[in-house]
Amino acid sequence: MSSPLCRPPPADPEPWTIIESARAERTRLRSWLLELDAAPARLCAFLTTRPSRRLGHRFQHLHRFWFEHDPKLRCLAEGLTISSADGRTLGELDFGYRNGDRLVHLEVAVKFYLRAAPEARLASYVGPSLRDRFDLKFDSLLHRQSRRLELPETRAALEELGIDARAVKREVRLRGVLFEPFGTGWPKPEEIDPECLSGFWMTSDEFRNIDEITGCWRVVERRHWFSGPERDTPCLSREESSRVLGGASAPTQVFEYDGGRVVRRLFIVRPDFPRRARAFAEPNSVEPRSG
Repeated sequence: MSSPLCRPPPADPEPWTIIESARAERTRLRSWLLELDAAPARLCAFLTTRPSRRLGHRFQHLHRFWFEHDPKLRCLAEGLTISSADGRTLGELDFGYRNGDRLVHLEVAVKFYLRAAPEARLASYVGPSLRDRFDLKFDSLLHRQSRRLELPETRAALEELGIDARAVKREVRLRGVLFEPFGTGWPKPEEIDPECLSGFWMTSDEFRNIDEITGCWRVVERRHWFSGPERDTPCLSREESSRVLGGASAPTQVFEYDGGRVVRRLFIVRPDFPRRARAFAEPNSVEPRSG
């Protein structure tokens, strides 16, 4: 299990610390995950019943699989839509579940951000498609998504399911990977968890010409950005990878292998990406849409 992207914020640590500090829980699940990785037939069959090319949906489906197979947990609600009296949609709860005597509202998100500026702030990290920014997603999780329990409409929806909203605790699970520009040593913002997954990014021109880049490369489909390439994905030389990536119109993630072991993750972007990404990271820029 990977580490979270962020440390618990001092202003509102509760929803982040309950689940993110549960090291014993992560240790307990590790053996089950290794068994599942060795024999993934059940998981693959489950995912075929919930086909989606959207990585966020896939991440949410994996949590549902977890709830269905962990004897300690019971899923009470998934994707619960919260509506006002006049029919307006106010939001959605990702999950409501029971862990022993504890009732929990869980919001989940998986994100990939590329650092576009040297300033040590979350706004320096932008989504690979330049439609999202780390500070905006963090703020949304902290002040909007995890606080939907406070809405009277949410309480009413939970009560219809026989759940006492006053007893429900909040949890946030934010996972993903942060990518730094290749060759930089910029200090990270204090909000970032030092154990989170990380990688590098560079332009397609840099990938083609830089001497430090060697080894065997696997190009990763978007739905496997977090988990990594499938085992039958062909391994390419840098020259072969450059030809494949040369025609790519969108940022593409690749994994470098050495002797069958993952050495690093890289995002390869178009030559104009650094300029456009830097503009998104400016404090006075037009805010990208947070997903």
